[in-house]
Amino acid sequence: MQTRLFLMMILLTSAGGVAWASSSPKAAAPKTLANSLFTRDLSLQTSTKIIDARHRDAWLKQRWPRSVYLNWEQLSQPGAGSRGSLRESPERLAEDLARAGLHREDSVLILGDGPSGRGNEGRIAWVLQMLGFRNLRVATYSASQAPALESGPYKPVAVSRWKPQLSLRAVISAREVDKLGSHRRPLILDVRPVRVKGPLPQAFSGFVQHRIDWREFFTADGLPRQDARSSLPPLAQQNGVVVVSSAGLSSAGVTLVLREWGYDARNLAEGLSWYLDPSTSINEGGE
Repeated sequence: MQTRLFLMMILLTSAGGVAWASSSPKAAAPKTLANSLFTRDLSLQTSTKIIDARHRDAWLKQRWPRSVYLNWEQLSQPGAGSRGSLRESPERLAEDLARAGLHREDSVLILGDGPSGRGNEGRIAWVLQMLGFRNLRVATYSASQAPALESGPYKPVAVSRWKPQLSLRAVISAREVDKLGSHRRPLILDVRPVRVKGPLPQAFSGFVQHRIDWREFFTADGLPRQDARSSLPPLAQQNGVVVVSSAGLSSAGVTLVLREWGYDARNLAEGLSWYLDPSTSINEGGE
């Protein structure tokens, strides 16, 4: 398939620009905790595939059996203008995942560090959903609930190639943001950690902005905090939300939560680093 298919589909969401309110699907009914993507349920079937989204050193030291290490940057475009830029070819990304033993029809459990980490697991789940994975769970890593523990590298068995079934309803690119008209502009939700100071880039000056640390959307064990809804202004429900963070990492998990709650939320894929001078350092660890 065409090398740049992924980015073309994002940029051509609507001809001549982005008609956010008219082109977006109606908000779905909010999910309950029982069927949320984020869960405490660490039960496994024989066929369940496990992705470990923690730091590689932690994975090597102690991991669940047959768990595949996956770094969120492996799902991004190498050498692009931002660490969060999407891979240009979803077909090649699907091939890489197949070599890692992952198929979009699999039942997948993604284990991460929860709010104590940087949001790796949420970003991975967000990308996999775009590619057509539908049976996903995201949970905080627990050694005590593991069926057993192993250490050292693990080489998964590759699966047959598969074609992605793209869904771009939860993504917006930086170029697409630039094309948003003045009518019914979405809320810009800045979820960078509170320790990060400074305003958003000039590109967002014409938008209503709201700031909530991404960790405020999750409990200590990584479940969505229902009371976080009250922190969102009415504009979020009326016009939709663009969720932003430095690298599009922590904002991906928040986007998934908001969509579960019925909001038309989209993650800024490249993150705010897209707008920064290359020499500018991101002092929050690239969340």
